[in-house]
Amino acid sequence: GYTSIDLQSDRAEVRADLCDLAFADQSFDVVACFHVLEHVPADVAAAEQIARVLRSDGTAVIIVPWDRTAASTEEDFDAGPEERERRFGQSDHVRMYGRDVTDRFRSGGLEVEEVLWSDLFSPDEFRRCALDGDDDRFWLCRPAGT
Repeated sequence: GYTSIDLQSDRAEVRADLCDLAFADQSFDVVACFHVLEHVPADVAAAEQIARVLRSDGTAVIIVPWDRTAASTEEDFDAGPEERERRFGQSDHVRMYGRDVTDRFRSGGLEVEEVLWSDLFSPDEFRRCALDGDDDRFWLCRPAGT
C-alpha cells in the first residue's frame, strides 16, 4: 500500500504535520521524503517522527538541498520570501543544509548512509539522465539501534 501525506495539499491522502504524525509506531516499511525537510521548521522533530513510524527494518529515503561548502546548516525562520529565495534557493525554504546534514538526521534517531548518485549509475547513465555534474547524493536512513 501507499499513503501520501501533506500539510496543505488536497491531493494528499492524509493531511498531516510531519512533526506530529498520527500513525502508529512502526507503521511503514519505507518513507520517501523528497524535498520536504527544508520547508519544515522543526526538522529534527520530523526526523524523530520518521524514525518512530518506520518498522525496525524499514528505510527512509531523504533528499534535501544542501551546500557542500557550508560546514553547518543555515536557518532563518523570520526572513521574508525574497531573502529566503536569495539564501536558500526558494521562497518557502527555511534552511539550507550544510555538511552537518547527517548529524541532524542522527539527532532525530536515524542511522544515516549517504549514497552518491554516481554509485548507482554508470558515467554514461549519469550524463544521459542529466544528473547533477557535481555528484549529488541522497540519504538512506533507518531507525537507530536496529
